[in-house]
Amino acid sequence: MVAWVRWLIALSVSLCVGCGGTDTKGPGKSAELDPKVKVMKEAFNPRFVTRRSDDFTLLAVGGDNIKAYAWLWEYPLQLVRVKDGSTCRLTDFKAKSIIFATPWDPYSAGKTGQLKKAIDRGENLSFAIVYIEGTAEQVRETKGKSWFFENVYVIPNDEKAFTSLIGFIPFLVRVDEHGELQAIEEGM
Repeated sequence: MVAWVRWLIALSVSLCVGCGGTDTKGPGKSAELDPKVKVMKEAFNPRFVTRRSDDFTLLAVGGDNIKAYAWLWEYPLQLVRVKDGSTCRLTDFKAKSIIFATPWDPYSAGKTGQLKKAIDRGENLSFAIVYIEGTAEQVRETKGKSWFFENVYVIPNDEKAFTSLIGFIPFLVRVDEHGELQAIEEGM
């Protein structure tokens, strides 16, 4: 599985290399692509990312999420739980589906609605919703009475370099029982 993930990152990075040759190097830093990562570009499995539909909201002109996906594999994204302000890393989640969304986007709301319908049908799902915009306080005010509030996270300010790489939302990241990224589904 690890080799397969490295293969995915390699293609992601190869697509990024043609976009200017720079990449975000950890939180808040920009640097040239790591030579090790450039070498990995020859190995990629496009089956890793699945576009479920074209129902998504563009956040950047001509935007895609290739750099964001590569970043998720390269760096342990820190998150803040909205309910209590505690922090964790994306890799701390085990066997979860994580929806990356915004509080205002109708497709993000639709993705959350699909999740609710699955739970209402009796499916036992472990999930988190990560809002890429807003602070914990702002999201607490607007989503505090939502059925999914216990599982809402935001990205802290010192990790906002990641959010600048996101070209569209929503997307769903599946994490396996070891906390490793397993698959990504784009769109609603």
